Amino acid sequence: MLDFIKITKFATEAMDIADRRTQEIIGKVENAALILEKTGLDVRGYTRVIDNYGVRHTMKQHGNEVLEIKRGQIAVTLDDFSKIALITSEPDDIFADGKNKIGRDVIVFVKVIDGIGYRHVEEVRGKHKLVATDSLRKKKGAWSA
Repeated sequence: MLDFIKITKFATEAMDIADRRTQEIIGKVENAALILEKTGLDVRGYTRVIDNYGVRHTMKQHGNEVLEIKRGQIAVTLDDFSKIALITSEPDDIFADGKNKIGRDVIVFVKVIDGIGYRHVEEVRGKHKLVATDSLRKKKGAWSA
């Protein structure tokens, strides 16, 4: 697994790269059997990655403190990306959430850490056997499905 410091460093650097995709491997999908059971999506043998598009989308859509308060949420910080490995390896719940705007299957992981509920969304990139960060949100307490 990619360590917390490297993920935070990648997320920080990703904010400055808009003209091409860059990605960092977080690690192998280790709980593929659980994901299959909960979602019907088979990600055995897949690798979990984070890329600059997922980081930039998250920060643009969920990183503004004023807007997130209006939504009843908490603004995501670059440090929050370091929690992805924990959220995805030991989730409180996992569910499929249809397809994203570009037609890829979406998996949602939810987990409460120290009273903060995290909702991490990944897209399945079947051609390359990857699951990639699509979005991350947080709020006080648990997320409902």
